[in-house]
Amino acid sequence: MGDSPPLRPSDATLEQLIAGEHTVMREHLDHMRSVADDAHLEIPLTLRNRLDAVLSFLHNDLVAHIQTEEEIIYPAFEGVTNADWSSQAMLIDHEAITAMLGQLDSAIVDIRRAHWRDNIQRLVYVLEAVIRLHLDKEDRMSTPLMGQLDSRTVELLRQRLAEHAVQHHHAPWGFSAHPRPK
Repeated sequence: MGDSPPLRPSDATLEQLIAGEHTVMREHLDHMRSVADDAHLEIPLTLRNRLDAVLSFLHNDLVAHIQTEEEIIYPAFEGVTNADWSSQAMLIDHEAITAMLGQLDSAIVDIRRAHWRDNIQRLVYVLEAVIRLHLDKEDRMSTPLMGQLDSRTVELLRQRLAEHAVQHHHAPWGFSAHPRPK
């Protein structure tokens, strides 16, 4: 019969939207890791071009993801009583990720600086690991909370996340403007 068509964000459940977003984020994290792995093998211009794609993902999609979490998802989860959840802990992760992104932005500026590749490689590896750990924590901690949200909140979150997916070209779980590993 063939594969069924991809699920449109407007038809997805809240769980599917979050899982889909995290799946795509992890694909980009895999790409980040490959850029870091190859940092000493690439000629500087090629490395810089690959880093531009990483920065595009980080600044355009990851930052939007963080804003959506902080504005929509975390406040809803905070409202669940007796929850094993801490928005404050997740916000600390966001602060660390944002700070490292600023360090990466600064480090990329001068490709002629001594140890440039070492510094870029280190920052990309660390940033990738922190983002991956953050996603893993969200997956583990948020899944049990979704069943405790009232139906009105679930529908509001689902609608807002579906809008986010469309606005940021995640539908159907893909960032169209960024290189993806094959």
